[in-house]
Amino acid sequence: YTVAYDYMNNYKLESKWHTDFSFEFKLKRITVSERLRYQKDLQSRTSDNEPGSKLRYKIEVDYFISNSKFKPGIDAEFFYNLNNDELIQYNFTKYRISLHGQYKISKKHLLKAYYRIQNELNTTNPLTSYILGIGYRYDFN
Repeated sequence: YTVAYDYMNNYKLESKWHTDFSFEFKLKRITVSERLRYQKDLQSRTSDNEPGSKLRYKIEVDYFISNSKFKPGIDAEFFYNLNNDELIQYNFTKYRISLHGQYKISKKHLLKAYYRIQNELNTTNPLTSYILGIGYRYDFN
């Protein structure tokens, strides 16, 4: 489940599941990964979003800096609506471009941060969002 609020105090309450197909290859210090995600929205309570299915394609490039705990990268993700009955060219609903980095604090602790620009497509009033995110990961192994 996810809950989110935007700057106009609109909320989103969503329930969804997904499955991923991914591929990765390395070229010395550069890693390129691709992911194709099928996402099924089970429940969506928003003013503008109906439950449905999406395909999400993401490509990511990461750079490994030798003798450094920091790893920068860039990614792009495209959203394709599988429920749209209109013309096929209107099925792309949004895209995201992100600059990200991760810092390995220790063997079990990882800190992540990103700056993302997200644009809606093929809508009357497209919204552009500027998102700053931070994350923390703890490895139990």
